Amino acid sequence: MNHGAGMNLNWYWQKWYFDKAIPDLAISKVIVTGQNCVVNVSNIGGAPVPVHLNIYYANGNMQTVSRNITVWQKNNRYDLKFKANFKIVKIILGDPYDTDIHSLDNVWTIGNKARSHR
Repeated sequence: MNHGAGMNLNWYWQKWYFDKAIPDLAISKVIVTGQNCVVNVSNIGGAPVPVHLNIYYANGNMQTVSRNITVWQKNNRYDLKFKANFKIVKIILGDPYDTDIHSLDNVWTIGNKARSHR
């Protein structure tokens, strides 16, 4: 598989098949400074899964920002950075096709503070 992919995916196989990791992401903290936004995403379950953020703005618009599984290659925390087009009111981590065993920590709304995890 590594040869066919053209890269070493041992980190992926290790987490999914030997460590028995589970798909469980969470929003740890959101930092908004002007138009710059950083969403701290934690991979609590350890399984490398894609990161999909749906950003909802005060004017009714929505933006989706995605990253592939390689963000989990080195550690279980990832800072997803993007430019906010308008004032953010809510951020939801995951889409309908993502598996996450604990989705209650996948939503951030304006006024939320950093939360502690299980």
